[in-house]
Amino acid sequence: MKGRKLKIITALVLAVSFVVSGCSFLEKGKTDEANKPSGVSVNYYYLDQTTSLLKSETKNVPEGTTKEIVEYVVSTIKDVPVNENYVSAIPSGVEVKSNLIKDKALVLNLTGTYNDLKAGEELLCRAALVWTFTGIEGVDSVEIKVNGVPLTRTNGEEIGPMKREDVVIQTTIETQPTNDVVLTLYFGDDNTTKLEKELRTVTVNPNQPLERYVVEQLIAGPAGKGHISTIPSETKIRDIKTVDGICYLDLSADFVNKHSGGSSGELMTIFSIVNALCELEHIDTVQFLIEGEKQDEYKGHIEFSKPFAPNYEISF
Repeated sequence: MKGRKLKIITALVLAVSFVVSGCSFLEKGKTDEANKPSGVSVNYYYLDQTTSLLKSETKNVPEGTTKEIVEYVVSTIKDVPVNENYVSAIPSGVEVKSNLIKDKALVLNLTGTYNDLKAGEELLCRAALVWTFTGIEGVDSVEIKVNGVPLTRTNGEEIGPMKREDVVIQTTIETQPTNDVVLTLYFGDDNTTKLEKELRTVTVNPNQPLERYVVEQLIAGPAGKGHISTIPSETKIRDIKTVDGICYLDLSADFVNKHSGGSSGELMTIFSIVNALCELEHIDTVQFLIEGEKQDEYKGHIEFSKPFAPNYEISF
């Protein structure tokens, strides 16, 4: 009887031990399952404020199709990074309006504020987008459009789809160096009888041609009271370069088509540009091009095929 009780007690102990160990095993399995990471890893590229370089931060995103992962990354790409030294390389005014992926090529359609970015900002933003999204399985290239219009080079050629090797990062991409310079600009007076001088301090990248900044500021319009803009605001700079003292300024057709006309207004427009550009020491004359071509006349009144020298005494 005594031995039988001992066996029963032993059996009970073993049963309890099994239940306890079994519960522990089950709980451990639940814990492991709960702690098991789900989803896929994607490297998001940010701007490191301490080095001004692009650096990646790995994030776990929900599993899904390539399209679903792209959609998720689009919605989170501007989220605050964990590293406090990092900030988004995509400026606050730039948003992804839509995206389309086909045959491993992703097209991102951005807001128009992308076109307002400075050269250094645009390069960093572009690189961050390309490197982040091509890190997603199923995406080999990224094409950027702005309000449906493809990005172009200065010669008007479309950039098209970009792979990682097309956008260099790390030590070669840094925020661009800047200097403050004082530009001498010319705008019309409110009586449209003469040109008025306006000095403007502008932050420039010394690696970019200074003449581009001059024309950009002229297109942006005057700051002084009683001054009026002389260039249609829709005008785009297609290219600008100076060779042997001649500044070749290639403008979009809007420079002609959007101008109100009239010989006085046309002269005011031409010489506001010529005088401002010739204030730069390395420029003697300005040759205008429209959509890459010389034009015989400007709006039918002024010979336009030869370079213009400045005329600081002109009146209308």
